[in-house]
Amino acid sequence: VGYTIKSVTNIIKNFVNPNNESDNSLGRNSLGLVNFTVPHNPKTYKLSGDLGKFLGEFDRNRYSIVIRGDKGAGKSRLLYQIINAFAGKKYRVAFISLEMGIQSSITQRYKKEYISPANLKRIDITDNRPDFDQLNAICKNYDAVAIDSWTKLSGLSQADFDRLLKDNPDTIIISIFQSTTAKVTRGGNMPEFDASVVIHVHEGGIAECEKNRFAPTYLKYSVFSKKLVPMEEGKND
Repeated sequence: VGYTIKSVTNIIKNFVNPNNESDNSLGRNSLGLVNFTVPHNPKTYKLSGDLGKFLGEFDRNRYSIVIRGDKGAGKSRLLYQIINAFAGKKYRVAFISLEMGIQSSITQRYKKEYISPANLKRIDITDNRPDFDQLNAICKNYDAVAIDSWTKLSGLSQADFDRLLKDNPDTIIISIFQSTTAKVTRGGNMPEFDASVVIHVHEGGIAECEKNRFAPTYLKYSVFSKKLVPMEEGKND
């Protein structure tokens, strides 16, 4: 009933990521380069609904989403909606919930409000703080890993975000980063360079992509209504 509550050890032990095989078919030369004429057409995917329109298509090659925003704007709410969307595609999702523990009333409320009952069986949650090796192991055993928030992880730097992506190129990584008053990630913007998508959630729950490799950045999404914002309404947000 509800989330399956597991320790980090159990999360690592019980699941296998079916998309974790490396592609050795490209015929790399002795320098590690591949001739550009070799066909390689990665499959692209899309989430459903207005959230899918907002994020656009994606592929399974170091795909990551960085979420930052104003205090109380709805960053965690948006993260729950993204978790639900990936679980709706039958992806196994690990949720590292460090800002709000498993027993938090807010966690339970967001679960009821944003996670479809049919998707709960594909989502595992922990509020244990993994170190890099533990987090890396989790990434190798799930299709998507969501983190709230990166700042709460044990001894990890921003450089470890890129390291995690390179070690797990087939795993989708979504993480909230705390932001400064200048609306950049706290501690530097290295994750924003590495991420496929950077979302800022403004006061009032209006999310916009400041960077998106797969979709136009003029689209805006209302976290509270779970709908795209009509262009004329979102111009001055």
